[in-house]
Amino acid sequence: MSCWLWFGRAIPAIPRPMLGFPNPAIRLVELGVLRLLTNPAVTLGAVSAATAMAVLREAVQHPGHQFWPLDQDLVPGLEDFTSYIAGHQQWNDAVLLLQASAHDATLVSFDAGLKQLAKDSQTGRVLLLQER
Repeated sequence: MSCWLWFGRAIPAIPRPMLGFPNPAIRLVELGVLRLLTNPAVTLGAVSAATAMAVLREAVQHPGHQFWPLDQDLVPGLEDFTSYIAGHQQWNDAVLLLQASAHDATLVSFDAGLKQLAKDSQTGRVLLLQER
């Protein structure tokens, strides 16, 4: 499954085959989009908070957008990741991988640490993008 047709408009590094439907998101991903859009190192220039919100608003109103509530229990869901988590910042990544696994989806990221966090059976769920 591919993710985030609208995200490709903000960050054109996503390969064109990944730009399809459905376009799932959880609140954590939506927040990440806002963080990336307002990061001048990512967008190659300053993007205002209002512009970032407008992009996100357009994205969530797109007919292909789906919202995935975080309805898995975190304790049993994250238990399998405990031997792979190397630091405090990887808990959010583990939740994203948990969601991808629950929905048979691919997680698209710039973070190479996700491949290390993904269990052997889940490394195929991570598509790493190259930063510019």
